Amino acid sequence: MRIAFLHIPKTAGQSVHHSLTGLYLPDEICPARTNEALYKYSISDLSKYKLFSGHLDWSIIRLTGRFDYVFTVLRDPLDRILSFYFYLRKEAERLQKEGKPIGAGMKAAIQWSPRQYFTGGQIGLRTFLDNHYNNFYSYYFASGSYSGFSQLSSTFPPGSSDLLDYANLGLKSLNAIYTISNLGKLESEIKSIFKLDLQPISEVNVNRQVLPSTRSDNLTKLAGDWDWKPTLKELTKADEIIFNKYNSNNS
Repeated sequence: MRIAFLHIPKTAGQSVHHSLTGLYLPDEICPARTNEALYKYSISDLSKYKLFSGHLDWSIIRLTGRFDYVFTVLRDPLDRILSFYFYLRKEAERLQKEGKPIGAGMKAAIQWSPRQYFTGGQIGLRTFLDNHYNNFYSYYFASGSYSGFSQLSSTFPPGSSDLLDYANLGLKSLNAIYTISNLGKLESEIKSIFKLDLQPISEVNVNRQVLPSTRSDNLTKLAGDWDWKPTLKELTKADEIIFNKYNSNNS
């Protein structure tokens, strides 16, 4: 049985991954958890693996052969962005204290003001950030790629109906779409469909002590006199439509 878990950052993916790995032998699990690692393998090399789980381009994974189950997990888009941003800041500060190298995107999270981080920067880094923040669900599922914004935004702006049409087509190609608030449904459906003894999806790296409202307050403090809410509303407007649809389906 081959499973692909399309792990969107900050959607409890570590918890899901940890549970799924119990179903396979180590050499059946694709070692690549990011595209940087994935693209070091040939398609023939990737074809031998039975579990793919990570921040990976679906447009590449789907070339490796037939899958029995392909799914993803969604989270409220604004909450996801705030969680992602503060996670990167925390990680950047940790690496900095340990004297370890920090990537340009992570470095921007602690060196730039929130206004510059979400709206400015040189074109190369701005494009990288937009690929990860600007209506990520819509562009990822429309293109199958983490570079979806770069590939499609000039043709399909975030508010366009065509973008949502393509994103919904991409989502329909998956077997299931879950939400972070209903991981029990994922657990029970895999057990039911495949008759597998899936490990309970325990919460790994989930910070339940920090509420979305707390992150909003913290961003407001960091932003000073910049009202960040209209900008982040633009960055999530298409994704809100997608999330609300599937959140309703999972309730």
